[in-house]
Amino acid sequence: MTDWLCSGSDVIAKAGAHVNSNLSGSSVVANWIIQSQGFIDAATRRTWFSSYSDLSSDILNTLKDAVSSHAAMKAIMYDTTGYLSREGDTLMNANDEIWREGVNILRDFKSNTLKTPE
Repeated sequence: MTDWLCSGSDVIAKAGAHVNSNLSGSSVVANWIIQSQGFIDAATRRTWFSSYSDLSSDILNTLKDAVSSHAAMKAIMYDTTGYLSREGDTLMNANDEIWREGVNILRDFKSNTLKTPE
């Protein structure tokens, strides 16, 4: 799996202002993105990333949001020493909620396109 749905800067932004500065542009973050894409595929039982260029922008945005939040949690866990009291916990909780909501949406999704209301 080589396609990346989000960038390292998406992950760093969601990890907060006090994330370890060494992670910016790091190959570690790139690996977390790839791992997070795999988690989405496993959790939803769909291979979203094998042909994500065919997906609607709405679904791509949902995937991007979930993947970047999942990878951001790994960035936060990597080094919590820079965060203020409870800041890391708050960011973990917010990213976990985005991750879980995204997986639930994608798990229940029945096609690769959204329909226009009639």
